[in-house]
Amino acid sequence: MIKEDLIRELVHKSWHRGCKETDILLGHFARNMLSKMSESFLETYKNLILEADWDIYAWLVGEADIPKKYNDVLIKIKKFHGVG
Repeated sequence: MIKEDLIRELVHKSWHRGCKETDILLGHFARNMLSKMSESFLETYKNLILEADWDIYAWLVGEADIPKKYNDVLIKIKKFHGVG
């Protein structure tokens, strides 16, 4: 898949998850930052957005420990939003 197509798909999926809070956190990050990220980051992000909304939200707001496999991605998302 071409990187631009993957980014377009990830942005769409980030905004249309079902939980408004997670949509906003992931959607703004995806729209503004994914084009600047490496292909390996995009693959990890793609796997992250397959996780449950409430798990992602809990990781982002510090209610649950971040799984090691998503650590780098979630730290970037948190920094983007000025959290943690």
